[in-house]
Amino acid sequence: MIYSYSKIKTDQNYNEDFKTYSTLGVLQFLPAQLFWNILKASVIGNQNMPSITGEMVQIDFWPKWYNVQNIKVVLNSTYIEPDVFIRFENFDCVIEVKKTDSFGQHYDQWESQIQAYRNEYPEGKKLIYIALGGNQILDAPSQEKFRHVYKSTWQRLIREIDKALQERVSVIYKTETINLEIRILQSVMDAFACYNEYVVELLDTMNIHCQEIKQPTKESLKQLWKI
Repeated sequence: MIYSYSKIKTDQNYNEDFKTYSTLGVLQFLPAQLFWNILKASVIGNQNMPSITGEMVQIDFWPKWYNVQNIKVVLNSTYIEPDVFIRFENFDCVIEVKKTDSFGQHYDQWESQIQAYRNEYPEGKKLIYIALGGNQILDAPSQEKFRHVYKSTWQRLIREIDKALQERVSVIYKTETINLEIRILQSVMDAFACYNEYVVELLDTMNIHCQEIKQPTKESLKQLWKI
């Protein structure tokens, strides 16, 4: 799928849905715990997020939730449609995706999707909501109703995927499971390359070059390059 698109669409105008499914849609084939470990590690301020997933019970892309009578903002008039909904044994997860890291996330959309989830699944299971991409400010939402909302960026996700990939590539005696994980992770990295998105090395990881940067300048650059 990824390679067919890369050969046909030479203008690189891949839409948000293709990006979602060619990355998260491929990551779903990893073991549930590894999939979650990568997602969680990419999130800002993830200390209170659950660590153990249990099995992945269900994953839906663009589900339609029609129970919207108590929701203030319904963009499609009759239903709410988050990008990704995952049911693990131990908790549920909604992921709202924006194509780039620059803008697009809105509190109203978070609130509508969270309430639609509560309407659809009223049993009170723990919910984690991840806003992936589109966050102009990478801080934790201050409002109590968004206490389970966590922000992430595509660049942070790429770094965690690449980290998991390199860890497995470096294993000398690879099992079939490791080889399968390598193929999945590499496929996702190839999908990001369709968007000209690659791992960006941060200043804190540039050990040799950091020695040549004066501290005030380094701190200034870290603020400018905050991802």
